[in-house]
Amino acid sequence: MSAESDTAAVFVDVTYRGLKVVHKARFRSEGKGGFVELETPLPVGAIVQIVETEGAAPKDARVVGVVEHEAGAKSPPGMRLAWESAAVQAPAVEAPVEAIDDTDMAQHSGPVDSGASASGDGKKGKRGGKKKNGR
Repeated sequence: MSAESDTAAVFVDVTYRGLKVVHKARFRSEGKGGFVELETPLPVGAIVQIVETEGAAPKDARVVGVVEHEAGAKSPPGMRLAWESAAVQAPAVEAPVEAIDDTDMAQHSGPVDSGASASGDGKKGKRGGKKKNGR
């Protein structure tokens, strides 16, 4: 790339999590990323997709800096982006889940009394009171 093409502005579409954030935003390429002008920039760390021309494959980029909208600011508001590398885009491999052998669990858990009251008073789970139908 020439130095002139690094600073030339193009217009791009920006999407975030499948939602279009902006259509035809001004984008200046800067080395391994760029700057996209946007009134309401996304937070640092957000992964966005940049499409330079209609029908082109989107490029993933990470927001690495934000310029907020301020009165009298010398630069427009927007997001500084860094292109994501192929290593970062690779899906994470989940660690294998180790099976737990619960055969020893019954030996260590102690006795279980299924009829005990939840109140801890030692009585069975039945309620006191009058018997119905004379029983």
